Amino acid sequence: MTDQSIRKLATARSAAGKEAEPVPPLPEPMAVEPRGGLRRGKERAARYAENLADLAAAIAFGAGTKSLHTRGQMAQLLWAMMQEVPDSVPVPPEVGRED
Repeated sequence: MTDQSIRKLATARSAAGKEAEPVPPLPEPMAVEPRGGLRRGKERAARYAENLADLAAAIAFGAGTKSLHTRGQMAQLLWAMMQEVPDSVPVPPEVGRED
């Protein structure tokens, strides 16, 4: 390869790196209003919280995880999940029941 062809390749590669990538269009929102979307998102996340806790515990305390950093991240995730669980679950009052 000559110096001129190398320069052309370098210029073409540099120009290709500067081209802007197309931005994909925004998806249609699944919720009409943000409050409803957040509520449904929290409900969906709550369904998988037990699975996430089991996976995080397996990674944090399992014998297969060699990286101390990964173990620490999963332990932090478990700790954050524990902080969100209320100390006591409120029980609805029993209305209309007489002893």
